[in-house]
Amino acid sequence: MVSKLKIIGKYLGCAILTVIVAFISVGVPLMVVSATDLEIPIATGADDCGGWSLGADTWTNNAQYNSIGKWTTKTRGSVAYRFQLNIPAGATIDTAYFSGVIQTTGTGVANIFVEDDDNAEQIISGADQAARVRSALSVEWTLTGLSLNTRYSSPSLVTLIQYLVNLGTWTSGNYCNIIIEDSDNDFTSWVNFYMSEAAEAYRPKLYVTYTGETTTTTTTTTTTVTEGVGEASVPNEVKWEYLDTGNDSDLEIYDDIWAAQTFTVGSESHSITKVRLLIYREGSPSTITVGIRETSSGLPVGDDIASGTINGDALTATSTGAWYSIVLSSENLDEGVVYAIVVRATLGDVDNSLHILFDSSSAYTDGTLYTSANSGTSWTEDTDADALFEVYGTTLVQILSAKVFSGYVQDGDWLIALEYINEYTPYYGMVTPNDVFSVRLYDTDSTTVIASRDMNEWGYKPFGLYISAAKAASLTWQSEYYVKIVGNTSAGIDVVKYYKLTISDWKGSELKLLDNYLISIAYKMEHYFNDTFIGYNIHGLVLNDRIAYTFYNNIKGITKVRPKLFASKIDAPDFVTGTTPIVDAYADISYMEELGTQFGSVADTWGTVLGIDGKTAIGIGFMIIYLIVAIILSVNGSFMWALGLSAPALAVAAWFGVIPIMIPIAIASIFAVIIAYKVWIQGAG
Repeated sequence: MVSKLKIIGKYLGCAILTVIVAFISVGVPLMVVSATDLEIPIATGADDCGGWSLGADTWTNNAQYNSIGKWTTKTRGSVAYRFQLNIPAGATIDTAYFSGVIQTTGTGVANIFVEDDDNAEQIISGADQAARVRSALSVEWTLTGLSLNTRYSSPSLVTLIQYLVNLGTWTSGNYCNIIIEDSDNDFTSWVNFYMSEAAEAYRPKLYVTYTGETTTTTTTTTTTVTEGVGEASVPNEVKWEYLDTGNDSDLEIYDDIWAAQTFTVGSESHSITKVRLLIYREGSPSTITVGIRETSSGLPVGDDIASGTINGDALTATSTGAWYSIVLSSENLDEGVVYAIVVRATLGDVDNSLHILFDSSSAYTDGTLYTSANSGTSWTEDTDADALFEVYGTTLVQILSAKVFSGYVQDGDWLIALEYINEYTPYYGMVTPNDVFSVRLYDTDSTTVIASRDMNEWGYKPFGLYISAAKAASLTWQSEYYVKIVGNTSAGIDVVKYYKLTISDWKGSELKLLDNYLISIAYKMEHYFNDTFIGYNIHGLVLNDRIAYTFYNNIKGITKVRPKLFASKIDAPDFVTGTTPIVDAYADISYMEELGTQFGSVADTWGTVLGIDGKTAIGIGFMIIYLIVAIILSVNGSFMWALGLSAPALAVAAWFGVIPIMIPIAIASIFAVIIAYKVWIQGAG
């Protein structure tokens, strides 16, 4: 019995291995990884290095790990990494981030720079590193709550890599130095990253997704990546409500004496991220607190809905004052609603106070200045006075980018894919967005509507406008059309946000560029929602099941046209345009992409000769290869074993999408049953 079990284990192991090969070959993900399309390793051990005090202490480029932060008497540790970027000049960087594995945990805020050089040389010493010119732009990376031997990715480095690629002398294949350092000496303890001398799974890497001409193909890994806090694309901060001229007097506040300036949000809701005030100090008033409150009958009520502080002792003492920004915890403000900016210096007194400059001529008509002598319990209006103020925030609706692709369903059609943010209050989360917003394509005159579709989801989302071939025939490729998000005026939403298409947004019929674009959107959505949406399988980067429905819901036909963009096959209804449905793309387009258009064209030619389609011709070819291999293997053994051992040929065919996956699975299953029969039944005899 023991020998029989050994035989069963041996033969069933072979059968199971065959099944596993079949599954791997068709892209069933066995390990999920969060990475990007272009994975760039360190070329040599001398290309990464680290040291202390920005050049004053030890510097090494041959250690297995190096530090950022402080260690005993050594401070301001930094590391540098040199990567070769096979990215063409002028390419659009969609995604970029650094990825490293933690060797020693710590806490602090690092600054990430690129060396301001179009082809950076290796850093050879601490003095050399300190002398390198950093980019004017930098990215902060908060390192906290880290776990040992875990891979973390930085916030988005798109702006840094884009800066290099846009340099007039940039050439594909040039090198860049990424420097990560404790510039402000604010680490409480050091953080060690493994370097290129460590084991493969622990080495640092740079990940980049870009849109541009194809360069060299790179490899991928199966290292599990834990994403750190990163940056999604967000709208720019702008000035909304304000009164910034005409000051002729000032108001003193301290202790229980508070001040409040009311303001009315205009015709568009927006967030508030900071307030600027024209102020000065008398003595040392200590901490100044600025809050935003709702109002009732024009008076401030309730607690702060957003607030921030500033060091009053650091303000100017000059009576003409100066403008200071107070960063607030972000909050959304509704259109047409009155809010109050409430200012207090609760630790001050008559000799240590804050002075707010104001205008006494009623210059601001959408609010007024109030004072309180009892810490905001009651308020007194000064009908003729208005404090000088500026309210800053971001729009709650914006199209962040858009790209146009052709040949999506049929020759000559267009798909306009885009990413947007819509958190428009008070409707956000309260009603379905398709009741109050639509996405439209306008002609170059910005007034003639070409196409329109209701918006399906709130938040940071992808979207698609489909233009049939018949409709696109009357349009002009690469024209400066407008894509707009339009509010429903009948619902009282007088909001229009537009994106003007430029020549770089027109991507043509290469739909793998569409895949890259959608993956880049999903990556930014990960950071926006603090979730994981991207996985990895044999076909590359894929959208996991947590986000698949959002892309299916917002971009018609995407799960049918680009099925391998998804971790799991989604059985979705056909998207019909006119009389043309989108059929199952697993059967119809995947083989051409996997084999390449040249090989695919040859297959189509032979298929025409044989009176069959190209895919079927390739499938028959693989079946012939399978049988030939089986016959050769059977010369010195059983034909049954030869059929089983030749099954990987069918698995490869399934990978290319030219035969159904069930064929190699069925053969492997039958093979397993025959083994069991031979061992148990014939062996028993």
